[in-house]
Amino acid sequence: MFSFNDKISLRQFQMLLMLYIFGTGVIILPRKAAAFAGRDGWIAFILTIALAVFAVFIITSLVRRFPEKSFYEYAGDIITKPIAFVLTGGLIVKTIVGLACELRLFTEIVKHILLQNTPYTVVALSLLLVSAYAAAKGIETKARTAQIIVWIIFIPLTFVFIVVGTDVDFTELLPVLQIEAAQIATGAYHMLFAFSGIEFILLMSPYLNKHKHISKRAVTAILAIGIFMCIGIIIATARFGAVNLTNQNWPILEMMDATPMPGSFIERQEAVMMSFWILSVFAMISAGLFFSTVAAKSVLKVGKHKYYLIVVGIMAFALSLFLNDMDLVYEIMDMNFLYLGTAYMLVLPAILLILAKIRRLSNEKTY
Repeated sequence: MFSFNDKISLRQFQMLLMLYIFGTGVIILPRKAAAFAGRDGWIAFILTIALAVFAVFIITSLVRRFPEKSFYEYAGDIITKPIAFVLTGGLIVKTIVGLACELRLFTEIVKHILLQNTPYTVVALSLLLVSAYAAAKGIETKARTAQIIVWIIFIPLTFVFIVVGTDVDFTELLPVLQIEAAQIATGAYHMLFAFSGIEFILLMSPYLNKHKHISKRAVTAILAIGIFMCIGIIIATARFGAVNLTNQNWPILEMMDATPMPGSFIERQEAVMMSFWILSVFAMISAGLFFSTVAAKSVLKVGKHKYYLIVVGIMAFALSLFLNDMDLVYEIMDMNFLYLGTAYMLVLPAILLILAKIRRLSNEKTY
């Protein structure tokens, strides 16, 4: 059963947004950057950050106009209930597919590094059940937890990045701008997948106790995470070289394993990175369960939340069982982003915002 003391501050919103974004991106993003733009991958990713900031500004400008309404409700006001029903259904499908891919990717990495002999179902169900329990506690509990977890993740990782950065060859980044501008732009667009999670803002408006500075808070979160991931791309490229980087499955983890810490007080750095990453994946999967459940309940308006949560969890787990090949996982992730992710991150929010302005629809508050 959900806990319904569900109002969070803008600072808590900011922390949650950072956790939702930081996850799969930091693990596989350097390989994607090298594949799309070679040694200029970090330059392409700077354009990705700018694109993500633009997307967040559009989304927050939209939700700020309807502070107490769900996505289904304000979309229905703008473009009729039947179309809103379809759009909400698409967002639920996008989220469930993303959950399945995250679950499979997370479990495969954990099995490869930490639990080689543990069956997939044991690892996947463990994460899913814990995440479902957190989702059932409501967004306020998640927000309070995020205020603690975000520091546990980023302070140690910043230290690790500094140490690893002292043992790389930054000449691997030279010469710069050897890739055609069109290829860099294409890479920037495709790397926007690293910011999957910002579409959850579409569903968060009713849970915020203030809306006035939501755009500023969201943009700051995007910039902080974007800079952190860009540094990861730079260090990974300098460590492996652009050509070799494309052959690394999880370059950040492999980089941690290959670089000794001073004094050797940490024997397995990749396991340390994994432990921090697990917290972020837990937050993201819990968010996917929570928001897909909230979206479904807002449309159907019948039954208890816990039943929706069970159904969504079963669907995500069942789909993950069919994704038994990592190439297939990456292919589904790319398709999910290209066909649904960009729609809910950029296209639909922009259309809804324009139509809302034209029709002068707004219940915006001044606080």
